[in-house]
Amino acid sequence: MCVLGKLWKDGSMSIKSERFSGEEYKELLRGMVETEKNMFEQMSNQQIQLYNDVDELRSEICAIENEEAFVSGFRLGARVMLEVMGDV
Repeated sequence: MCVLGKLWKDGSMSIKSERFSGEEYKELLRGMVETEKNMFEQMSNQQIQLYNDVDELRSEICAIENEEAFVSGFRLGARVMLEVMGDV
């Protein structure tokens, strides 16, 4: 694992520690919660378990994507800094 990956994994740079507060995010979250509630009311226990399994896998994929985006963004920022410093 690269140094940036370790920085992400130690939690100090994790997106999980942030709190999203924008109105668009809150509205989407409310809609998702309401939709899941309605969906679960119509599903069997087996269907709910399958959904939860897929949701867990999706969460793991998102965590990997977030880490990779962090590392990529950090590297881009470092390249920009090097370019700017080279112009001085």
